Amino acid sequence: MAAPEAGTDQADRDARFREYVLPELDVMYRVARSLTRNPTDAEDLVQDTLLRAYRAIDRFAGRYPRAWRLTILRHAQRNRV
Repeated sequence: MAAPEAGTDQADRDARFREYVLPELDVMYRVARSLTRNPTDAEDLVQDTLLRAYRAIDRFAGRYPRAWRLTILRHAQRNRV
């Protein structure tokens, strides 16, 4: 059995991130706006959420992606406050 190519894991992570996270940026921003009541803080919260989601995408099983993303967003907000 051949060893996987060096970039395969990264490419898989990037593909999963594009599939599960990026399509719902507008939803994340709307929820962030409702939590922060401030557009600048909402943008920062979404950015923090994107970073956390990217780091955790390997552990995400693929079920209920919206709930997973919004849970990360709520936890990020709780940590910020």
